[in-house]
Amino acid sequence: MLKPNFLIIGAAKSGTTSLAHYLGQHEDIFMSSIKETRFFALEGKSKEFQGPKDCITYAESINDWDSYLKLFANSGKFIARGEASPIYLCHPDAPSKIKHYLDSIPMIIILRNPIERAFSSYLHLRRDNRETYNGFRQALNAENERIDRNYSYIWRYTELGFYAKQLKRYFDYFPRHCFKIFLYEDFQSYPQKVIASCCDFIGVESVFKPQQKEKLNISYIPRSRYLQKLANRSNFVGKIGSKLIPHRIKQKIKAINQHKPTIDLESKAYLQEIFKKDILDLQNMLNRDLSHWLE
Repeated sequence: MLKPNFLIIGAAKSGTTSLAHYLGQHEDIFMSSIKETRFFALEGKSKEFQGPKDCITYAESINDWDSYLKLFANSGKFIARGEASPIYLCHPDAPSKIKHYLDSIPMIIILRNPIERAFSSYLHLRRDNRETYNGFRQALNAENERIDRNYSYIWRYTELGFYAKQLKRYFDYFPRHCFKIFLYEDFQSYPQKVIASCCDFIGVESVFKPQQKEKLNISYIPRSRYLQKLANRSNFVGKIGSKLIPHRIKQKIKAINQHKPTIDLESKAYLQEIFKKDILDLQNMLNRDLSHWLE
């Protein structure tokens, strides 16, 4: 029975999509064809979340063990087998589920300034035409109501950012040597170094340079919904139209159409106050200076 022997467990909007893509290019690493299976958060549970387009986002998610194992059925020739589901870091059930099914396997984590991460999630949902509030503070104020209405985890802008609290849950189940923890700024500044470190951690050759042509899963607000559809939809003017638009042209359209606003000062101050204690706890936990996260 082939099971994953490493996981990328978070955090959301912190580069996990890119990291999984890069590691998947290694000849000795098998990555699940479903990037976010979410199995250890959803096992035995309904996938029927109520947020806008949640049903689409969670359509491929796995909530039974047999289906999960099928994802790795053809991975026998690979040294490392893994998947990347950022929901695992924040979900309270995930640590015990991982321990039960996989025991103490290596887990990779990238942590991003929780204030930036929350705003990036907001832009992500605005990009996908799911977030209905034009103001970030309005969206923050709606979080508890949305939790009560069973929106999926990506809508939990603040809850997903309490990393110290989340790591403590994992440390109750696993020894600390099971974790390789990076900061998002490490990955942004030294991607090759982080990739090599991950390879060492999961036991494959680290002299490996993946193709890093473009950033993946970027958060932004589209200047034009029409241009966004032109760049994204494979059925634009049918299949023929899609073939007539080269990938590089689509990427240029995306770049031109990306508006990346900055967080407003009121929301930033509000989140700094909310996250301050957890950031200081995390700083001690990781033995790294995180004071710049509060500036």
